[in-house]
Amino acid sequence: MDILLTGQLSYLTGAVSEAMIAGGHNVAYASDDIDTDYIGKKVTPFHISPCSDDFERIFNSYNFNVVLFFSQGIYQKDARYNEYQALENLLRICTKHEINQFIYLQPKHCGTESNRIPEHDLAVLFESLDTLCDYYIKSKGMSIIKLNIPSVYGYGEKGSVVGNAIYQARTTSAVHLYGAKDQRLAFISERDLGEILLRICESWTLVYDRLDIPAGDIMTFNEFGELLKGVFSTVRLSYTACPVTADTDFDGTAVKKEYDWIPIFSIRQELSDVINSVENKSAPEKVGFKEKLSAFISRHSFVVKLTELIIGFLITELLLRVTSTTVQFNYIDFRLLYIVIMGTMHGMKTGLAASALASISLLSAFISGHSKWEAVAFDIDTWLPYIFFFLVGAVTGYVKDRLRNDNRSLKREMAVLEDKYVTLNEFYMSALNNKEQYRTQIMSYRDSFGRLFEITKKLDSTTVEHVFLEALYALEGVLDNHSICIYRCEDSMQYARLIICSKEVFNITEKSLKLFELPEMMPMLADGSVWVNRDRLVGYPEYAVALYHDDKPIALITLKKATHEQLSVYYENLIKIICGLIKISLIRAIEYNSKIETEKYIPGSSILKNEYFAELIKNKEEMAQSGTSEYVLLRIDTGSMDQADVANKIIPLIRNTDEFGLGKNGELYLCLSQTNNQNIRFLLERLKKSGLNYGTVDAEEREGGSL
Repeated sequence: MDILLTGQLSYLTGAVSEAMIAGGHNVAYASDDIDTDYIGKKVTPFHISPCSDDFERIFNSYNFNVVLFFSQGIYQKDARYNEYQALENLLRICTKHEINQFIYLQPKHCGTESNRIPEHDLAVLFESLDTLCDYYIKSKGMSIIKLNIPSVYGYGEKGSVVGNAIYQARTTSAVHLYGAKDQRLAFISERDLGEILLRICESWTLVYDRLDIPAGDIMTFNEFGELLKGVFSTVRLSYTACPVTADTDFDGTAVKKEYDWIPIFSIRQELSDVINSVENKSAPEKVGFKEKLSAFISRHSFVVKLTELIIGFLITELLLRVTSTTVQFNYIDFRLLYIVIMGTMHGMKTGLAASALASISLLSAFISGHSKWEAVAFDIDTWLPYIFFFLVGAVTGYVKDRLRNDNRSLKREMAVLEDKYVTLNEFYMSALNNKEQYRTQIMSYRDSFGRLFEITKKLDSTTVEHVFLEALYALEGVLDNHSICIYRCEDSMQYARLIICSKEVFNITEKSLKLFELPEMMPMLADGSVWVNRDRLVGYPEYAVALYHDDKPIALITLKKATHEQLSVYYENLIKIICGLIKISLIRAIEYNSKIETEKYIPGSSILKNEYFAELIKNKEEMAQSGTSEYVLLRIDTGSMDQADVANKIIPLIRNTDEFGLGKNGELYLCLSQTNNQNIRFLLERLKKSGLNYGTVDAEEREGGSL
């Protein structure tokens, strides 16, 4: 499985992907704020913003199965208001590339007392992002799970509340927390978050569209500050109230029930490990004198130029006075040399400023040699040196500025080319690494002839229950749809009993389907035809196919949900082909069982012999373990009564999908399909009224060999 993490990843390190990589999955980070020093070598990094137009190029190199978008945290200094654009671009790309599994992670923010969103721009942004996800769920048919997560802390990062506080404590001995002292915040470790994300990705379900991820620790900002002071005793703490408050009430019941997960790590216990992980990064590097001087000059370029201009002018005046009595130096114009040096070193502005100072110096020298300054100022013969001074300053400065601009343009172009090269190289290496994976995908594409041949082989069984199970797997794999339901129908086509369905819709699928309540669909269910819910009728499946044998219905296959792209003629034909293969295998199994019916059942009864009943229970157990069906096994106490008479007495009380059978111990058993401990009570009451004794068979008894 290829997994993409994007959004704001400044607070993530490689710890969140450790469990995914250990599970054999490929993980890629794509964001403009990732720190490659702490994400590990097994993670593929892409330094590109989700808002970028080039972001889609990543999806051309990877066949991502799951995409995770991390929203920004609440207690941060600067908010990122381009997050809506990033999420919208990402959802559009996922829809285009048919990526149906999307996880949106955001902080759980509090509303006002009336449980409304607070009047703050960041809260409005979170609400808009949530609405955008709902839009893609309803209009595009995407499967999006929204996770409310606590504040995440990693090991080496400085983008989270914990990481930034530790970085401040080590570098400045002063920590500023963006939250009031009494504001509560919840923490979760990257390791815990990575584990639950892995379980969600591997066990994707449509039962929950929003989940709360419980925190490992909950405390106030004041308590967190005291926790820091326990390690940094001299640190100075300051607090700023945040207008948006993160909710710390996380209901972890659904996560624990569905994924068997609870947080393990605690910031109170892990604080020393987190501090040690950022120690090398937070320690300031030693800078030499040359680097300090270069940094000072780059920061104070105007002051440096002004200082050099003044010092150069003073040196020029000094040289003019020292060499005024020497004949050899009368041929050297120190003022012109000063202008050339300043213009060549610092450009046109500095060159013109040097020309102005040199002109003032020359004017002063002319005035000192005459009695009146008016005579010097209005003497045209004295204007020529000034003109040449400014001309030389402008020319030399222009040459310097042009070379500087050309150099800057070349550096900018080189940086762009380097970025393109790095990006193309990443894509190239990714393509090489996934070459074998692409080859496997091409060879085993869902509607290739090889895949159809594989389905035909798996459907080749003489057991009807096994054909149903393999039919479900074939439909899910080829159609890329996990809302498949397979029913057994009555001859009158009034009711349909559920045999098996996809795990993702098992808890929301009714055990019996009232076909007479679907008048728009039933007349169209001729043998081999596919009914499509193009009018989007409420309460109807998206697709339905009825399978017939000797003009009698033997099965009904439905797709409860389908994306907009799956409502196509190509998809309809694909359903027709797969259902045709299922029909052939199902008829073969039914005909085989009808031929050996006298061999399967005890003569004169509807009770299966032990070997056939054991095979039936094996198939039922396999369905139950896969989460696609359920059953209950009852042991009937016949006493001195004939087992066939007891079975005939119970038959009016049960459905046509239930079966009697003998165990190895010779006792009578009843297998109730699509039944659990909650809905079995109605049948048990009827058995009691009939005066029959029974007992429920548990897993220990089934494995003990009684069957």
